[in-house]
Amino acid sequence: MFPVIPEEQIERQLATTELAVGWDVLAFFFNSDHTRMKGHVHAGMEVGMVLSGELDMHFAEAELKCGPGDVWLCSMWEPHAWRVYAGTTNIALIFLPDLLTDQMSGDPPYLDLFASPPDSRPRVTDADLRQRMLAIGNDMHREMKQRGPFWKTAIRLDLLRVMSQLCRVRGASPPAVRQSAASDHLSNLARITPAVKLVQEQARHRVKVAEGAAACGLSRSQFQRVFRNAMGTSFGRFCLRARLAFAAHRLRHTGATVEAIAEAAGFADVSHLSKTFVRHHGCTPNEYRCVR
Repeated sequence: MFPVIPEEQIERQLATTELAVGWDVLAFFFNSDHTRMKGHVHAGMEVGMVLSGELDMHFAEAELKCGPGDVWLCSMWEPHAWRVYAGTTNIALIFLPDLLTDQMSGDPPYLDLFASPPDSRPRVTDADLRQRMLAIGNDMHREMKQRGPFWKTAIRLDLLRVMSQLCRVRGASPPAVRQSAASDHLSNLARITPAVKLVQEQARHRVKVAEGAAACGLSRSQFQRVFRNAMGTSFGRFCLRARLAFAAHRLRHTGATVEAIAEAAGFADVSHLSKTFVRHHGCTPNEYRCVR
């Protein structure tokens, strides 16, 4: 059984959407427009799709404009923001990487989709693929609303269908090469999963490389290499994202001062938190707190 993402790990702003699933994949759809950029960060990986209308996605490294059939991808604790225009319908699914470790031999290298920088992740580029994506997306939307027999299984399978289509876009490598890459990624993810869970449990603390390596039974050098190969980023940057996510959640949902939040999240002072926050979120902590 895949793990459950507790709703408290997801930004409480999702409570205003049509929540559909509360188990291994948190799936929801939303129609409300939000013409100001709205920041978001969460523990799980995210796959989202525009069904109608238009949405802008902003990452620290890239900005994407998404129309019907377009898909966006977010890695764990990757800061992102969006602007939704009137008349837009979107679906999004958030899940922990454990979902990708229980795959069969020959499955696509799903982790490749999230390990690349945002502007290098595959996009929907032709009309045929766009129609296929929209067909899958509308199926998921219908399942979320109707909640018929086995609807959770249907959504989980449709999520894998979307990611499989994107893996086909990724490149024209021979099947044997793709299968080898997928096996390597799944093996690497399984090896570093204890460290990922350690960070999840201690998101507000500075988890050291030595602690992550020890949790996985690897040397520091092995651990750093395997972690980067699996997650597309260093362990230090991954932990920093987790601490920023903790700070972002406190800013949005508590009345604690920025000084108190900086201290609780392990930053040297307000200036340290502010500079890091601007670099990752594109705004100051106070600006982030004010956008609803």
